[in-house]
Amino acid sequence: MSAYIPADHTQRRQALDIGASFCVQAPAGSGKTELLTQRLLRLLAHVQQPEEILAFTFTRKAAAEMRNRLLNSLHEAARFVRDPAADWNRLEEHKRLTLQLAAAVLEQDTRQQWQLLENPQRLRLTTIDSFTSWLSAQLPLGASLGARAVITTDMEPVFADAIRATLAMLDTPGPASTALQQLLPHLQNNLQTAENLLQKLLYQRDQWLPLVKSLERGDARAELEGTLRELIEGQLREAAALLAPCQRDLLALLAFAVENLQDFPDHELHRIDVTELPGLGASHAADWRCVMRFLLLASLDGFRSPKGLQAKHGFPSQKDAGGKAQQERCRTMKAAFGTLCDSLLDGGCLPALQMVARLPDARYADNQWQVLDALCTLLPVLAAQLNLAMRARGVVDHTETSLAALRALGDDDAPTDLALRLDYRIRHILVDEFQDTSSMQFHLLEKLTLGWEPGDGRTLFIVGDGMQSCYAFRNAKVSLFLKARNEGIGTVQPQPLDLRVNFRSDSSVVRWVNEVFSKSFPRLDDLARGGVRYSTSDARFPDPLTPGVHAHLWVDAADTTTDSAQRHRLEAEAIAQLCVQLQQQDPEQSIAILVRSRSHLREIVPALRAAGLKWNASKIDRLLAYPDIADLFTLLRALLTLADTTAWLALLRTPFVGLLLDDVHMLAVQAQSESASLWTVMQRHAGTAGLSSDAHARLERCVPLLQQARARRQLQPLRQVLEALWIALGGPACLQNAALQPNVATFFRLVGEHAPHGDVIDIHALGEALDATYGSAVDESIRLQLMTIHNAKGLEFDAVLVPGLDRLPRANDRELLLWHEQLDAHNRSRPLLALLPERGQPDDLLYEYLRFEREQRDLLEATRLLYIAVTRAVRSAWLFGYVK
Repeated sequence: MSAYIPADHTQRRQALDIGASFCVQAPAGSGKTELLTQRLLRLLAHVQQPEEILAFTFTRKAAAEMRNRLLNSLHEAARFVRDPAADWNRLEEHKRLTLQLAAAVLEQDTRQQWQLLENPQRLRLTTIDSFTSWLSAQLPLGASLGARAVITTDMEPVFADAIRATLAMLDTPGPASTALQQLLPHLQNNLQTAENLLQKLLYQRDQWLPLVKSLERGDARAELEGTLRELIEGQLREAAALLAPCQRDLLALLAFAVENLQDFPDHELHRIDVTELPGLGASHAADWRCVMRFLLLASLDGFRSPKGLQAKHGFPSQKDAGGKAQQERCRTMKAAFGTLCDSLLDGGCLPALQMVARLPDARYADNQWQVLDALCTLLPVLAAQLNLAMRARGVVDHTETSLAALRALGDDDAPTDLALRLDYRIRHILVDEFQDTSSMQFHLLEKLTLGWEPGDGRTLFIVGDGMQSCYAFRNAKVSLFLKARNEGIGTVQPQPLDLRVNFRSDSSVVRWVNEVFSKSFPRLDDLARGGVRYSTSDARFPDPLTPGVHAHLWVDAADTTTDSAQRHRLEAEAIAQLCVQLQQQDPEQSIAILVRSRSHLREIVPALRAAGLKWNASKIDRLLAYPDIADLFTLLRALLTLADTTAWLALLRTPFVGLLLDDVHMLAVQAQSESASLWTVMQRHAGTAGLSSDAHARLERCVPLLQQARARRQLQPLRQVLEALWIALGGPACLQNAALQPNVATFFRLVGEHAPHGDVIDIHALGEALDATYGSAVDESIRLQLMTIHNAKGLEFDAVLVPGLDRLPRANDRELLLWHEQLDAHNRSRPLLALLPERGQPDDLLYEYLRFEREQRDLLEATRLLYIAVTRAVRSAWLFGYVK
């Protein structure tokens, strides 16, 4: 049989041209990891030093997998080279190519004496966060970070310090005090409200800080209002073009409505000229909003129905229409209204008209501008106070290390020594999952490639899939992937390459995905909103007899008495029954239940348990829900506080101490009778009457270890002391499952973050961090997995079940500041800012417009999230939900 040649074979071979830069669109299942590995191997075979190549992945796990894949290829190639009977031709074409490239790397390794297999740390495969941490550590003074700063994920206490320090400036004359005097009355002088809103902003400071700083130059109000005008006029031009084919019909309907609104003299339609559409200048926005409200429902969710047209809309009822001629005319105009709206809906005009209906005015109201200007003055002060708070606590977050890395590299006109050294050493950069890049990471790549020229031997290779972008909550912007393809990054213009072949899913799945999502995704890319058009995939294998994709949809009638809880239970029971059937059909097939939110598993887990099923959970349960982690937390509490009797009693019952309940009771009674601490009684346990010989033996082993740990607390970091104590007590041997080890590592990491320089720790803050962190437990023998769709990225399963399609995500909270980057005619980013309206005051049109923009981006991402879920399936996907 002839070797399989994929339809995109030419593109895959072209991607291995290490003299050129590429931006690769790699849909689900297209084998991008192997392509990245092949590109890395091709580069390693030609560079002088491995450190000349820098490869970024999205997660530490992905970086480790990439490193392992590359090293395994080298080891396998070495075995093939040593085996004189090795038959390269028996391998599949893509595998043979990978091993041939690896063999060339081994030859270069020998020539250059790298000893890569013995020194794999020379391979620079890392996450962008890890790289920025390393960068900021190279020049801590230039990066404005202290040398001992520890990275933490729990920033709430630090944010609280910064906010309170900023609010305290109210009593100190100066710009910050003046700004606070403007801002706080806008928030009803509620300091708690101010703290909550400012804290949310600090989590996103990498997004708004560049925008706010860009407004420090020149007239900020004029610049923002200029952007507003461009936005409004662009939307009006788009709407006018969409309405042009039906302009005559629309104007006739408007004239008819005005004619019949004599009993409504204050109706807004009386204020516009219905003989022609409004002008396209920003000053006509209010007139256009009026026309859109004529066509659309009050909620703006869709077009009005002819049946819903009433006298207040300019369409009198039959009894009020006068004679038969007028009644017939009214019926004709209602029918024409319906025909017009159907035509606009079929033409895909609704989203654009909804945007016009929400257009703001081209000027800020003076009172809103005064408070917004005050906030823009205050935010850089808040950021500065945050830097002081981080220094005081000796911690930073990943956002700060990224900002510090950019500072460490200097600017375009004055690069630092570090930037010059990196420019000399780094000759090739590869980036995986580029669709999940943030603006700050994009800017970092611009700085790393500053001065690169075509043909100078330096290359950039970025791989991504805009259809799988789903990390907006981490500030990822899919528009950056589109921008890189269309405009390049800095001075580098990578050539676009598109992969098409799906090596993962059977053709029945691929065919369904193509048919459904080609209609669900936007028709065209939309950089401003993050809309990505669909790219069709081809199946690797011919049509198999597999189930494909099935939708289990229950019809929820309008008059039904079934409540949401009952619907969710019925859905959960159906899912459990299907899992049983799938396992009976093929016990070896992998099955995944993928949910958008962990709360969607609330009814499913009991149903699976009732069906006698076992499962693995990936980042579903909180860390403290695992008994082994709860025992570790108990050990820490006891070590820190002798008076924490509850912790000491619980410690005695942990597996690594292991006293029987009767023995614990005897020690507790002895401590109470002596008015002593449990720890004191434990140290002289020999004098405790009634204690079993087993308890004496266990205490004889454990007490000295606890004494040593308490003595070392002042000499070594708390994490180090605790981890050594746990190991000495036999904690690793007591783990219920070796798969829990990653959870233990996460626990110790969090302890290190909360006590970076000694044994001083806020135990309550650590407890909250543990409760907010999710763990995993994986038994390879169990074939059923529960996980969120986000955590399933990059994985594949024979069968995928997606419940809760009808469940709406939680609405976004109202934030103090909303922002949007508008693209001008030259695709340059122009900022827009809007302030939360004062409570009790009318809605601010610009704020509501930006909120709607954000909702539209969320809807686009929701479609991409479902695409990710379905494309995890190899053989079958099953979708569950209720429809009306």
